[in-house]
Amino acid sequence: MNFIPYFFLLFLKIKTLKESFSYFLKNYPSNLFLSLCIFPLIFLSFTGQKFDKYLLFLYPFFSLFLAELLLKLYRENFLFKLSSLFYGLSFLAVILTLLIPYKNLKIETNLWKIYLDPTKEYLFYQNIQPLALFLLKRPVPLIENLENLQDKNKILISSEFIKETEFIKEKNLLFKLKDPYKKETYWFFYQIE
Repeated sequence: MNFIPYFFLLFLKIKTLKESFSYFLKNYPSNLFLSLCIFPLIFLSFTGQKFDKYLLFLYPFFSLFLAELLLKLYRENFLFKLSSLFYGLSFLAVILTLLIPYKNLKIETNLWKIYLDPTKEYLFYQNIQPLALFLLKRPVPLIENLENLQDKNKILISSEFIKETEFIKEKNLLFKLKDPYKKETYWFFYQIE
């Protein structure tokens, strides 16, 4: 609402604005596209919290700037062939990912689904496993040390093998599961007594 008077002023001078924009587009296209990318990028970088799509609207301007720059450096025929090659490789990659199943990842995530019982209470020790949180569909407390562990009859999930403590014995190791996303990483499940 605060910008409406300014947009109204711009609307009154739309013909002049269109002429100056077309002048810059004809004479200095690289500078125009670069300024349309750089200034919002700089101003949005000062914000405290960044979201994953905050630069999404800059991609068309950046692609126009990049195309204009490449057309100045290379022949149009060469760029067309190179773009066709990249398009073909991207298409092939998409087709291959659809045809080749991720059997190991699927098996490992299914094991997590089988072994995680949503009716039981869990605790994380030092690290959080995002897949477990997703499958349990509820927050799980995180503890940093085992000295003041007061929660009985819960299952402790740890990314490290825990040596015996007064609450956790070697016999309390229920099972271990491989992390589906990090190679050579296992998660240990302990019953707390």
